[in-house]
Amino acid sequence: MLQEMKFEYIGFLYHAVSEAKGNRMLSTLRVCSRESWRENNEMIEREHWFSALSFAPHISDMIAKGTLKKGRYLRLRGKVQENAWESEGKKISRPQFIIERLEYLDRAHNTDSSMSLADQSENLS
Repeated sequence: MLQEMKFEYIGFLYHAVSEAKGNRMLSTLRVCSRESWRENNEMIEREHWFSALSFAPHISDMIAKGTLKKGRYLRLRGKVQENAWESEGKKISRPQFIIERLEYLDRAHNTDSSMSLADQSENLS
């Protein structure tokens, strides 16, 4: 039995955009997390960038209404799928991160901060 791969990512929203794909809306979120540590008395900082997709209609609604905007502190959870295609006779693949759950972690949304996407529509992926 093939086990489904899952992801969880916490970071700050940098960019969110929605576009029509066929009869559904596709939302893409670009998120950044930072880590810092001291090494040899010098402060080292590193940024990690991450992109995730959602077909959930209410995510595109949140982007359109401005609720989901740059700087929001988020936790994204979901599944990892393989995206495969052929280019110039070569088979190419890369992982694709599909959002199933989005949570606000910043203080601006202390109430009702967790939002499960699984209950929002019939099929998100």
